[in-house]
Amino acid sequence: MEFQTFQPAPGAPLDAALGSGPQIRIMRYLCRATGRHTGRAIGKTTPLSHTAVARALRPLTMLGMVDAEPQGRAILYRLNEEHWLVQDGLLPLFTAEARFHARLGEAVRQAAGVRVRSVILFGSEARGEARMESDLDLVCLTTAAPAAERVEAGLVAAATRLRRRFGRRLAILVWPAAEFARRYRARDRLIREIVETGWVIEGAPLSEVLGTLTRNAEECF
Repeated sequence: MEFQTFQPAPGAPLDAALGSGPQIRIMRYLCRATGRHTGRAIGKTTPLSHTAVARALRPLTMLGMVDAEPQGRAILYRLNEEHWLVQDGLLPLFTAEARFHARLGEAVRQAAGVRVRSVILFGSEARGEARMESDLDLVCLTTAAPAAERVEAGLVAAATRLRRRFGRRLAILVWPAAEFARRYRARDRLIREIVETGWVIEGAPLSEVLGTLTRNAEECF
């Protein structure tokens, strides 16, 4: 039996769902949010103008991927989760995208080769200012000082594999958790910036890391 390769015609459903930046933003929002939303609310969150929202929603509603329900003078929009392309393609796609940082943290922890305390994302990615060519700035905190060299060696060995997997170069700083906390108390500028603007993507929260050392230091007096 011979099988023909499927060649979608122009205007296929996936073209409508992901054919432009506004459509991608709207479908991402509707896939992650629940319930019904006005065009104004969608535009405020995405953010897009009212005209851009209306233009992007038109083919999505025509293809049945988004339901449009009149409510008085307004129209409420809701993702049609029963649509085959939403079920099989868009929901898994945007779910995977939403888990990017969690998967990154898991991969760094595994590449470290030994137990790590926390993996922290900071820099432009954490601030929401990253571009495609931006590095992913990370801090890997080890449970003890002797483990730091082993973690650095493991991450260097895995650098190419991690870049191919996540599509970006990883710039990773490795510190023992105790040293990180001491430098924080000493008001080290870089450490303070990391704590104030970064966030943990794997392992113990920073409040626990910093609090543990503070309690240990107080017990020494």
